[in-house]
This record gives sequence, structure tokens and C-alpha cells, in this order.
Amino acid sequence: MYAAFSHDSLAVIGVNSSSSAGWLNTYSTQKAITFPFIYDQTGSLFNSYEVGATYGNIPPTFVIIDANGIVRYRIDAQYSRAAEMSAKVRELLASQ
Repeated sequence: MYAAFSHDSLAVIGVNSSSSAGWLNTYSTQKAITFPFIYDQTGSLFNSYEVGATYGNIPPTFVIIDANGIVRYRIDAQYSRAAEMSAKVRELLASQ
């Protein structure tokens, strides 16, 4: 999805709060992940977007946030939702 939309007004950022910055670098390299990861050591991003067991959901959580910081889509505890997320991104980009 990152490659498909990187030329548009879309930023893809992975956020992790349970590992270390070093582990994220190694994981990204091993999996050939080209989008950046942020290590959320304090959990502030997770708290801002209500991600994690504290909020009744289990990562991975995918959140699409528009240019104004408004959450337009989220799905919790699901993998392989690329087609659904791509459709939502196309919809949001078309409405700009």
C-alpha cells in the first residue's frame, strides 16, 4: 500500500510501543519494509488514538488519519486488510 500511494498525499508510518528501536530497525530490514517506524516508548501515540488492551483492542490496529488529524478509518486486531484499506485511501484522496 505504501508503494501504491506514496506519490499521493499519503504518509505510512508504523508505530510500535512493545519492542525497542533497535528491534524495529532489524525487523524493518529483515521484512524489507520501506515505510518508517516510530518507537512510541511512552505510549503517547497509542493513547492519543486509543490503541491497546487498555482501550479494549489488541494491535495490530490500522488507523487512517486525514491531513487535518481526523481519524477516518480504523480496524483493530486484523491482518491482511490491504485491499479494504487501499479502497478507503482512494476514497479519501478522491474527496480532497
